[in-house]
Amino acid sequence: MSHRKITTRRLRNGIWYKLVGTNSSCPCHWCNKLLTFNEATTDHIIPRSRGGTNRPENVVISCVECNRKRDIEDKKLYKEHYEKLTNKPSRL
Repeated sequence: MSHRKITTRRLRNGIWYKLVGTNSSCPCHWCNKLLTFNEATTDHIIPRSRGGTNRPENVVISCVECNRKRDIEDKKLYKEHYEKLTNKPSRL
C-alpha cells in the first residue's frame, strides 16, 4: 500500500473519531447528507495545493460527490487563473 493511501486513511480515521466519536453516521460538511464511515472522505477546506494543511481545523468529513465537485471547481479556477496570467492555454 502506498504511503499516500496510508496517510489518507489515518487522516480520515483521526478526523472521524475526533468529530463523530463512535457514532455510526456523520453529515457531509457541505451538503449534510448522512454518511457512514465507509462512505466518508476527508476534504481540505483550503486545498493542500494552495497551502492548506492536514491540521484538524482545515479538514472536514465530506461525501465523495462534494469532494469531487470541489476538486473540479478548483481545477477550473486554476485553469482560468493560469490562462489569464500567461495568455497560454492550460494543459489541465
